[in-house]
Amino acid sequence: MTKQHTAVNLQSQDTVQQFRLGALHIDELGNHYRYFKNYTTGALTAYLLYTYDPDTWTISDALTTTVAASGEVHPLCCPQVAVSQGTSSASYWAWMFVGPGRATFTSAAAITAQAKIFTTATAGKVDDNSSSTVLIPGLITYDAFASAVTGICKASNELYVSN
Repeated sequence: MTKQHTAVNLQSQDTVQQFRLGALHIDELGNHYRYFKNYTTGALTAYLLYTYDPDTWTISDALTTTVAASGEVHPLCCPQVAVSQGTSSASYWAWMFVGPGRATFTSAAAITAQAKIFTTATAGKVDDNSSSTVLIPGLITYDAFASAVTGICKASNELYVSN
């Protein structure tokens, strides 16, 4: 059983680690977040999708069209706040949406309502165009995205991609 955290700020980064890495927080709406460390991947942009290492709970890369070799599964997270780049003398921690639930994402182009969501060539951004991209299972738009903007998507499960 997971201990529920009652005093988390999902809208800020921490300069001192406040929770165990990988800790799960479920907000009052049922949205799932995990606690991550950003050490060496560069600053994280809010509302973009990133791959991460579930053994260390550190961010790997912004998600692009292509993921690694066939058969591999890549868990995904979507920070809802910008997170600074860590260095050898400073690290940054934050809660990031991992699904299920609803969260804000950034699109590469306009997306229709209730559309299945795919990866794009633009790192971290999503789209409803399935041409040469990878489906993100269980992720769909809530409302239409008018253009390349942020909008709400809902995830029926934890976020991941696989080839």
